[in-house]
Amino acid sequence: MELVGGPLDGLLLDVTGWDPKDIVDGAVPMSDHGVFGPAGLSGYEPADGGDGRGLGRFVWRGDVP
Repeated sequence: MELVGGPLDGLLLDVTGWDPKDIVDGAVPMSDHGVFGPAGLSGYEPADGGDGRGLGRFVWRGDVP
């Protein structure tokens, strides 16, 4: 999955082997570059795939402590 927006913009996240339910839930990877520094997390959700363009992308929704 391509991470779009936020501190991890442009990076790829390997979701090979993830349960489809987990992909729908999104991802919250650790990020040294977020608002909360090295201990922070960056929240990403699946992009709206309604038009077919969001497939394969997680969109940034904000940083969390």
